[in-house]
Amino acid sequence: MPELLHTLHVDLTSVTADRSYAIQIGRGLIADASIWQPLVEGRGVILVTDNQVGPLYGGAVKAALTDVVPLTEVVLPAGESHKDMTSIQQILDAALADRHERGSLFVALGGGVVGDMTGFAAACFLRGADFVQVPTTLLAQVDSSVGGKTGVNHAMGKNLIGAFHQPQQVVIDLDTLTTLPAREYAAGLAEIIKYGLFLFARNVPGKDYERKRGNLGCNAEKKQNAARYSSSYADRYVCEAL
Repeated sequence: MPELLHTLHVDLTSVTADRSYAIQIGRGLIADASIWQPLVEGRGVILVTDNQVGPLYGGAVKAALTDVVPLTEVVLPAGESHKDMTSIQQILDAALADRHERGSLFVALGGGVVGDMTGFAAACFLRGADFVQVPTTLLAQVDSSVGGKTGVNHAMGKNLIGAFHQPQQVVIDLDTLTTLPAREYAAGLAEIIKYGLFLFARNVPGKDYERKRGNLGCNAEKKQNAARYSSSYADRYVCEAL
């Protein structure tokens, strides 16, 4: 049974064009047609995933999008080594071949690599199309899916080609973490703790944790309190729900 636990609102009304969006956090959300209906009504969808996540969750998303026409699925090779312009070309080729229009919606189903590439493809497609982030790793849920940073790597460095392109919505389904390898889960927890430690050190009155030297002077008490002081939009609520 789908359960929506939190909805957070990212307020970007101060920018020239309002790109504010919601972050929905819950369980069973990717298979819930009521989550998707207001996002996809009257438009086509390009669902982008990889060959690890697609077999696990692609079917559930497609089942919730049965009335969408056209519905295009792009399955990319998994991994950072495929975060390149070749993959972007594959996404755009599929969208153009199925005659999608600028009103179509790109959906990123996967970790940070899939999210970054889908967002960049959406930014490039017909000079800018909407996209939705559906992050399936803890690291992507608390970091890369929020903020609009999209792009790919280049032979000369990481994330050298890209654009800032805010998502229309972020859908965080905590059930996807049940299939996450332990190492990837730990990477997400480390990111949450890192946010918390920095903000905790910055906001304790009368204390100096040698921030200028990069030494937070972390003791056990600070580590226990780190998650309480997390600075990310989503990570506090994801932590509470885990």
